[in-house]
Amino acid sequence: MSEPKPRRSFWFSRSTIQAQTETLLIGGGIWLIMIIFQMSYHLSASSNPWKGNNNINALCLLWSLFRIAPPEPLWSKGLLKQIFASFAISLPLYLLYIVSMYLLLSPGTSTQNAAEFYFLLLLSAVLSLFYLLFFTGIACLFHFWNRLRQRSLHWTLIHAHVVILIFVSAIASVFYVLSIQQRAGLTFDFVLLSGFFFFLIFFSIFVFIILLLMMPLFIVFAYIVTRPTIKRITELVAVTNRLRIGHYEVRAPVAGKDEVAQLQKNFNAMADKIEQIIRDLQTERDYVALLLNERRELFANVSHELRTPIAILRGYLESDLKNRPQIAEALLWEDIETMEREVLQLQERADELFALSKAEVKPIVFQAVPCDVYQLVQTLMKSCAPLAWRTNKVEMVADMPDEIPRVSADEQRLEQALKNIIRNALRHTPPGGVIALIVTIEPERVGISVEDTGEGIAPEELEHIWERFYQAKTPQQGGAGIGLSLVKEWITGMGGSVAAASTLGEGSCFTLYLPRLR
Repeated sequence: MSEPKPRRSFWFSRSTIQAQTETLLIGGGIWLIMIIFQMSYHLSASSNPWKGNNNINALCLLWSLFRIAPPEPLWSKGLLKQIFASFAISLPLYLLYIVSMYLLLSPGTSTQNAAEFYFLLLLSAVLSLFYLLFFTGIACLFHFWNRLRQRSLHWTLIHAHVVILIFVSAIASVFYVLSIQQRAGLTFDFVLLSGFFFFLIFFSIFVFIILLLMMPLFIVFAYIVTRPTIKRITELVAVTNRLRIGHYEVRAPVAGKDEVAQLQKNFNAMADKIEQIIRDLQTERDYVALLLNERRELFANVSHELRTPIAILRGYLESDLKNRPQIAEALLWEDIETMEREVLQLQERADELFALSKAEVKPIVFQAVPCDVYQLVQTLMKSCAPLAWRTNKVEMVADMPDEIPRVSADEQRLEQALKNIIRNALRHTPPGGVIALIVTIEPERVGISVEDTGEGIAPEELEHIWERFYQAKTPQQGGAGIGLSLVKEWITGMGGSVAAASTLGEGSCFTLYLPRLR
């Protein structure tokens, strides 16, 4: 969304050509109105109250200077160009003055009087230049004042106070001048506009002198009055600048109950929220960096674990194919069993990676149905016990009551979770060891434990074993650190929980708790 354009100021905002065009139209319009009025009253130049009066042109020049956009920088050749351009525009105005006063109203003017009038024209042009320089100084002062109040809120508030005081002073001056006019018995014929501009110039000079004397007092008074509010806003600006460069702990001091205090409170609330968001983002960044590091380690471990079985398989196949006529049948079957173990290890890694990729692509939807734990344990014993004895010489036993209440679970995921734990137990249990499937019944849940007589897990590592990509430092280190994290994710997704206990050198016990059906 584009930002709205700032509103264009009325004063000090037009080009030199635009301002001079406006000046010509205004001055020409005033002189045209005066000619129409005075010709309608059949006035001649000798009886004209505007004879020798150049106040209209002076006011038109003032209008031009207050409408021209000052150059940047202010004191440059551009300012001189504007002064000379304004002086040049005063000449057509005085030409209108001559035409209206002496050519249209008094066509029979003598040559001597005409010479006097041309001398008066030259004198008026010189006075015009003096007015121009004087008004240019006033315009530059106003421009400097505007730049001050545009750059500082303090000067803006001072400006507002000074404008109010100027307005009050101007009103008082009007009544004062009117009282002088009444005491002097002066009258103004506004139909003929006689004396109007004289009154306007007199009033402007009077107000200017009053303001020149009172302005310093006005500014000091406004400065003192606005200082407390500006100090609070300045403190808030300093705090926002510190927040912008990264000091998120800074807060603005809250004082009072006005709008500034509400702004300070809102800023502090916003800063609290930003600080919390930054802290959360930093935590997430650290977590993502940790995951990326763990993933790199995972890829390194998986590539190593895949290369090793593949190298063994290739070695056995090349050896058996090369020595096929001389190899004994018993030795051939032994090689086939070894290759089967390596293939099973490859399948484990592939299954873990496949499950991980599915979990990361989209959330797993669990089909929670009543599940027969007794039948599930029997199925696991039939499929895993013979293989455990044949490949690892590890005995598997089951210990469970005859009557087991049903649980709410996704039967396929529950079976896969138990197989993951059994594979871990087989990896870390030496030949001659035992793996037991134990079912315990509690009032609100049913626990299925896989207990082994393996090497165990150190206490400081036990709390991390459910984390993704974490691998305990054991003599039989293997796997990719995925299986147990998936087990926890699946079981908690079914509304259950997991637990682990281990004694280093004696074995480990992993338990899955599932909600019991009534």
